[in-house]
Amino acid sequence: MSHARIVAGSLMFLFIAPVAACGDDGGGSEADTTSVSDTVAADTDGGADTVTGVDTAEPPDTTTVADSTAADTAQATDTTATDVQSGVGNPDSVGYGAKKSIAIDGANTGGEWGDDTLLIRDPAADDARFLGTNWTAHEPPWDYAALHAAWDDGNLYIGIQYVNVTDVLDPANLGSSEGSPIQVLDLIQFVAFDTVPGGYSTGGDMWSKDHEFVGDDRPDFQLYFHSNFSQEGTYLSEVDGSSTLVQFTDGNLDPTLKGAGGEFFVGAALPGVEPTADDGSPGDYGATVVDYIADKGHDTGYDTFFELQVPLSLLGLTASDLDAGTIGVFAANGDGSAVDSIPNDPATSDTPGVSASNSPLEWRADDDDDQYSVPFALIGTP
Repeated sequence: MSHARIVAGSLMFLFIAPVAACGDDGGGSEADTTSVSDTVAADTDGGADTVTGVDTAEPPDTTTVADSTAADTAQATDTTATDVQSGVGNPDSVGYGAKKSIAIDGANTGGEWGDDTLLIRDPAADDARFLGTNWTAHEPPWDYAALHAAWDDGNLYIGIQYVNVTDVLDPANLGSSEGSPIQVLDLIQFVAFDTVPGGYSTGGDMWSKDHEFVGDDRPDFQLYFHSNFSQEGTYLSEVDGSSTLVQFTDGNLDPTLKGAGGEFFVGAALPGVEPTADDGSPGDYGATVVDYIADKGHDTGYDTFFELQVPLSLLGLTASDLDAGTIGVFAANGDGSAVDSIPNDPATSDTPGVSASNSPLEWRADDDDDQYSVPFALIGTP
């Protein structure tokens, strides 16, 4: 990866300070939501058509790799090629994480996640539920808002913030979107780590899904996890000599590889976009930024945070690598096509439209394959 290369980004994603209130009275924007909400009354039927919450894709049989786990892990501990480079990573980054320990308990214990752990923000309401003229507010809200990280002498910790601003945009569908909180669903998510030059690009990820990386930053490790941490919970792969990601352990084989989800929000502000601003040009929201908490009155009790713990040794790292250098990180979700990512990538907003059951086409792997190109966010000490 090349952290020195800075790619120009839209100012709407640089959320260091939210824009002042847009004149909304805190109860949502009627001009933005009423006309489109009225056209989808069928969505309020309780979410029976929800596709995005029922991904029960089975992982590979991990018993076949159990015998080779020790050897593979030993191979992963060579830190001589760690990609310690200068640069800021993704141009929308706001930090690099903090050196501290995190309790993986599905709560913000002692305020452990905060401004010091924040890597990068992603605008609320930019997920595929509202892409272009889509209005599928009944679907679960796989809408990234922030990515956090921390590390100590033994582990790397990743924090992933999702938000559900349906309470502001379409209150009639809040019950459907919140009917099954996303941390109890079986949907798969992944986190990609860029630790050395090179890495996986195309041909199918660790589970042969159509997530591909065509930019300068490419994963050397990919971690999948079930949102409800069912089955083995977490699954970790490493790129091999042929640039293929090969799973070598999971949360059952290595209980120190773990995660948890909980309903909480980290921070005081929630920058986002007006979802109808891209009706004429899907994915292009312009420069307007709103704070969904201060300007719109969003209730953060509907938001979800995921915590992950990854032993540094499994990534071929030591704490000193992050004390004196950086690695890249990128997160996305879904079975072959993501409805959002962080850092935000245009690949997650290039397929507008909905299916016959009113689910975003961006979600369906047979309608859309994602090729990610944005620079990763960085963790460590630049």
